[in-house]
Amino acid sequence: MLHEMAQPLMKALPARLILPALAVLESQIRCLAVTPTVIDMNEPKVPLWLHARSWIPGGTYLAERGERVRPLSAKKPEKALQHVDVAESSSIALVAESVSQKKRGARVNVALEKVLEHLAPKDIVYRPNQHPDWWGSKDTAQIVLAPSNLGAAARQAIEAQPAADDIPARELVGATAPVLSAPVDEDSAEHDLQEDNG
Repeated sequence: MLHEMAQPLMKALPARLILPALAVLESQIRCLAVTPTVIDMNEPKVPLWLHARSWIPGGTYLAERGERVRPLSAKKPEKALQHVDVAESSSIALVAESVSQKKRGARVNVALEKVLEHLAPKDIVYRPNQHPDWWGSKDTAQIVLAPSNLGAAARQAIEAQPAADDIPARELVGATAPVLSAPVDEDSAEHDLQEDNG
């Protein structure tokens, strides 16, 4: 996803702003999953009671990276969805349906549609389901919400102040090579290269 977003940014921005712009975009991306089990889920952390409940077949769960896992009832999906923020108005949803041929795959895909209705992204694009087992189950459906307008990220990248730790230069070029540094003032004529003395 970030690789795709980088392509237009590489044409529109100077090289020094590509990484800051991608960092801005990464912070705006949301990753969600609809899954039939949370038994092997590593992220987000699963409460013990929900982990135990997942051993009973027939459940469906909604997880968001960096947030919580919630049981998603077919009869009352709004109970879980009331705690999930809708998508930003300019968001695009990249969606990968469950490819399971079992009943659980159909159940997950029905729940996925309810989640998409709630999120209400500007656009929906369906993609092949790659690496669903990252969430702990090969039967998982995935949603990635990302901004469709890259201009805001580009503007924020221009305003960002580069830090010495933005690029691990010592590891990339070795201790004796010169290290790139950003000028203190954009109008300043200071050297772009500063010898690394330490």
